Amino acid sequence: MREAIDQACEDASTAKDFHRALYRQGYIFGSDPHRKYATIRARDGGRAVRLYRLGEEYDLAAIDDRLRGNYLLYGAGLYERKHPPRQYTPKRYRPKDSCAGKGILEIFLDVFFGESQMHRLYLYYCYQLGILPKKQQPRINRPELERIWKDTEKILPEHAFVHDHKFPSLQAIVDYRKGLSQRMKTLAAQRAEIVKQMRRKDAPPELSDQRMALNCKIAELRKEDKIAEGATKRIQRTRESNRIDQENRSQHTNNRNRRRDSSHQR
Repeated sequence: MREAIDQACEDASTAKDFHRALYRQGYIFGSDPHRKYATIRARDGGRAVRLYRLGEEYDLAAIDDRLRGNYLLYGAGLYERKHPPRQYTPKRYRPKDSCAGKGILEIFLDVFFGESQMHRLYLYYCYQLGILPKKQQPRINRPELERIWKDTEKILPEHAFVHDHKFPSLQAIVDYRKGLSQRMKTLAAQRAEIVKQMRRKDAPPELSDQRMALNCKIAELRKEDKIAEGATKRIQRTRESNRIDQENRSQHTNNRNRRRDSSHQR
């Protein structure tokens, strides 16, 4: 997020362009005047992060100062100069000047319908064949994937946990967490019984040491369960991202094959 903000501050000189520059990199910037803090989050979801948590040089006042400096140097069109809009002209059907090699039906369509009508008919058939997309498929947001695997302090314990236990599947981790939950319940019941005995006047002094030992065991099990939960969520989110990526690739391949088959049929 810090790198994205730095790049957006280099590419923008106004607040609107700053929003556009962050959106182009996969982030959404929130600066509602009715809210106390400005936030930034990934485009496809994830937790919003307040700017002051990224450091003093990334809070809203520092960003405004950097944008104001760019405005004084370059004016309001800095973003358009660095990222000019693409000029896209769709290819249209253009009949050949000569009628050589054409059938009677093709010549009739060229003469009767004309260029624009034939182009609309071509687009209609492409839509019926499924070549043109009927709805936009979800896309992979690379900053979100990088955010999933960026926290090294959490990844290393999770990797060691999965490697040491040699889990064959994700379901094995889920079953292991159920066993941890049952063990914690058992130890908690033993601790409650010890606390109950400690309330008596003739309670032996070693009960306090037993309670302390149970507290240490429960804390270790909770820490292990937290690591297992993090590994499970990380694997599930990565699988979901890979699934969406695979769907996009297969959709692109199917559309390309349909276009090739329709061109061969024509």
